[in-house]
Formats: sequence, C-alpha cells, structure tokens
Amino acid sequence: MAIIIEFTVGDIGQPSDGETNYYNSVLSGKNVKVFREGIYQYRFGANFIIVSGPGTITFFPPLISQQRIRIYAQ
Repeated sequence: MAIIIEFTVGDIGQPSDGETNYYNSVLSGKNVKVFREGIYQYRFGANFIIVSGPGTITFFPPLISQQRIRIYAQ
C-alpha cells in the first residue's frame, strides 16, 4: 500500500525554513519519491534529495518557508 505524506514547510510539527532534514518512521525501508512545489526531486542535480538513513530525507538546497512537499512511499 502506498503512503502519501503532504506538508507545508513551517507548519506546526513540520520542518521550518532553512532545515534540510525530514524524518518519519513510516518511510523506513520504503522506496520514496519526493516532490517540492510539484517538481520531482531527483537524487542528483541542482535540487535533489538524499535518503540518508532509515526514515530520513535530506533536501538540497534547504527547505524554504511555505514550500509544499509531497512524499510518496511504497
């Protein structure tokens, strides 16, 4: 079953402006796809992500206030 996580940077309980890491235990061991403002975040290039540990996603460049993030995990 697919898991979809959506949040806006800066909302209560979510990463804030300038942060690079997002952690959610339900992502552990899953194949994740991340979209920032609707744009797929590759694992290389100018805007990218690293799945840096169990349940942890690292964003480059850092997150910006009010950005909308959508994570698909399977």
